[in-house]
Amino acid sequence: MGLEANCVAWLDGQVSEGKAQLESEQVIFRGEFKITVQFHSIQHLSVASGKISILFDKGTLVLDLGALASKWEHKIRNPKSLLDKLGVKLGMKVGVQGVRDTGFLKEPRSTCQNRIHSITLMITHGSCGTSQK
Repeated sequence: MGLEANCVAWLDGQVSEGKAQLESEQVIFRGEFKITVQFHSIQHLSVASGKISILFDKGTLVLDLGALASKWEHKIRNPKSLLDKLGVKLGMKVGVQGVRDTGFLKEPRSTCQNRIHSITLMITHGSCGTSQK
């Protein structure tokens, strides 16, 4: 994603101006305090009056993003899959080699079977390979 915005942030009583970054799996704020919020730790997310409020396992982070707040909320709620980031389109043939990320290896079999015509998975550092057509 890689979005950035200068903003004011509140974190459990602290207030700071700084820079917020929206990455593919986390929100980062750097100012007088620094905080990284992993998407998987978010318990509640809301937007009101240009502010995005993120309740997560270590507190509540509020970012005053103005008109960008709704866009950031949408991207946090709907992160792109790895296949989307790579530009894999409906009907493509895809070869994967040397991937150790078990989440990615499960993705084509579950959510993307309707998109990809055939998948070939080859694990170069293991002892098995899978072919699905």
